[in-house]
Amino acid sequence: MMPCDHTQLVAAFYDGELAPDQAREMAIHIESCPVCLQELRSLQRLSQSIAAAPLGQPSGITLARLASARRRQERGIRRLAGALTAAAVVLLAVSVWNNQRAADLSSPLVGLDVVVVAAADEEPPPQTLAVARWMASDLALASAGGRP
Repeated sequence: MMPCDHTQLVAAFYDGELAPDQAREMAIHIESCPVCLQELRSLQRLSQSIAAAPLGQPSGITLARLASARRRQERGIRRLAGALTAAAVVLLAVSVWNNQRAADLSSPLVGLDVVVVAAADEEPPPQTLAVARWMASDLALASAGGRP
C-alpha cells in the first residue's frame, strides 16, 4: 500500500477533533482509501482493547497512603477553619468594642459575650467567657484612660 497524506488526520477524525466540514471530507476519503481505513480500524481496535481491559485493584499500601493523606488534609482544613473562626471572633470583638466606645455604653461586657456566643458553634465553656470578660474589662479600662 502506498502512504497517504491524510493518514495524520485519521486520529483527529476518530477523536472528533476536526471541524464539521473537514470531518465530512475525511469520512468520504476514508471510504475510498485503504491506508486510512486500516488506520481507523486500528484505532478502533485499540480503543476496544483498552475499554475491555480489567482495572487493577490498588494495593493495601496505596489505600493506606490515600487514607492517611485524606486525614492530613482534613486536619489541615479543620485547623484553618479554627484559625479563621478565631480571627472572626477577634474582628467581631474589636468591632463591638469600637461601637460601644463610640456610643459610650457603660458595659462593654454585654456585647462581647454576645460576640463570643454568636461566633461559637455551641455554648462556649465558662473559661472562654471568663477570658472574654477579662479582655473586655482591660479594653474598657484602657479606653477610659486607666491601667489594665
